[in-house]
Amino acid sequence: MTPEKKEHFRVEAVRLKAEGITNKDISIRLGISKSFVSWLFNPEKHEIALERSRIRQRERAKLIKSLDPLPIDDETRRRRAEIEALIDAIPQDTRSKTARLAGDPLPGRSALDQRRAAAQKPRTDNIIEFRRAS
Repeated sequence: MTPEKKEHFRVEAVRLKAEGITNKDISIRLGISKSFVSWLFNPEKHEIALERSRIRQRERAKLIKSLDPLPIDDETRRRRAEIEALIDAIPQDTRSKTARLAGDPLPGRSALDQRRAAAQKPRTDNIIEFRRAS
């Protein structure tokens, strides 16, 4: 709002106040808020209140920055350690961006890789042991 417009509102508000009209009615007639009407009559008071509010906000911000985070209990530490261990157990993803986008399985986890790994292991379940009679 320009200073000329503020001065216009102040002059009109003073004139209406001299006629005995309340701040609420002045705000309705001029189309401005009640707090602005109050400011027009006593801007110094509002500037002091505004400065106090700024000081409180700065103090509150300093207090929030100085507070330590909430203490963590032993159960939470234990759960975090378990989760970190599980995350560390996940194999490194060596797939290309295209393979990731296409949804290819991780190396060693596809059905083909598992079948190949099973074929390379010596099978002991079908071996019949012959014992020599002594």
